[in-house]
Amino acid sequence: MRSVEVTVETQTGHTPAGDPRIELELTVSGQPWSTYVATIETRDGRTVVEYEYTADRRFGLRRIPQRIVANRYRDEALNAQGYIVVDRDEQYGVAI
Repeated sequence: MRSVEVTVETQTGHTPAGDPRIELELTVSGQPWSTYVATIETRDGRTVVEYEYTADRRFGLRRIPQRIVANRYRDEALNAQGYIVVDRDEQYGVAI
């Protein structure tokens, strides 16, 4: 077993339209891990949460099958909890 220290830095503000905006920067044992930016707004009487996720670390090739399986079931898991996924845009980069 190993232990890690996770730190979350939070910045809150508003979008130009006045909607809440939250940015979370995560570090693990002092190393950059990921950044999340979420905006929350109301459209047609519904709450809409949009988020952007950026990984600040590298992943090995063995993670690709895990990602494929997770992508396959993620929307179904969210739907089972009452959420509706309207759109998803994912991009992956390769570091050489």
